[in-house]
Amino acid sequence: LISFSTILFKISPELFASIFGYAAVGTGVSFWLGGKLVPLNFEGLRKEADFRYSIIRVRENAESIAFYEGETKESSENNRRLSSLVKNAADIIGVTRNL
Repeated sequence: LISFSTILFKISPELFASIFGYAAVGTGVSFWLGGKLVPLNFEGLRKEADFRYSIIRVRENAESIAFYEGETKESSENNRRLSSLVKNAADIIGVTRNL
């Protein structure tokens, strides 16, 4: 990359400056526009992991949950986690659409 840049600069300094400027502006715009997506994607991964853990825990402890009549509590907890996951996915879609 350095050798190519040196050769390009020797051939045409104006072209080198314009390519460098274009790359710098493109990088800056990408960081500016994509900055909102990074925390949303991180939060999405965390919420997906919580939901997966929750449904696996229900599957592994189904007998105990049924014995202690905890179906409604487990169901409401899983619904809450699923709703949170769906809301985060909708936020990601909204931010991506508005780019």
